[in-house]
Amino acid sequence: MIMNKNEISTKIEELLEKPYVVIDFLPEQVSVEKGDNYFKTEAFFLKNKEYLYRRFAYFIIKLSSYCDLIIDDNKTIYHEFDPQGLFDMFLSADYRTCLNILIAEKDCLISFHGDDLYMTVYNADDSFKELLGKLAISEQLFLR
Repeated sequence: MIMNKNEISTKIEELLEKPYVVIDFLPEQVSVEKGDNYFKTEAFFLKNKEYLYRRFAYFIIKLSSYCDLIIDDNKTIYHEFDPQGLFDMFLSADYRTCLNILIAEKDCLISFHGDDLYMTVYNADDSFKELLGKLAISEQLFLR
């Protein structure tokens, strides 16, 4: 489905208000008591983010086998993309990076911000969450 920039922006804004789950490198939220441990782990992964960002990229590339993706990087909207180009977007991510991945046919949005250790999935129904969970596991990630 080809959408223009205004339609895409409107849809993204709408979906950002919907319920969400996250795709994370940890299977559960860390307790407050273990916050210091988490911050050390977070600092390690942010210094070595290529490991995790590769997994995010592979996850999205695999997802593109099942759904048409519209990718908005705040500069360009991609209705079609090269997997290598998408992979490179993730690996070059920094604090200014924002990738919004719209799955219009599922009325769902996956959002990734550079220097985050998770991706946020908005408005996924149960059957789509099931697929996302399987893809997450295939990349040693967790849907929660």
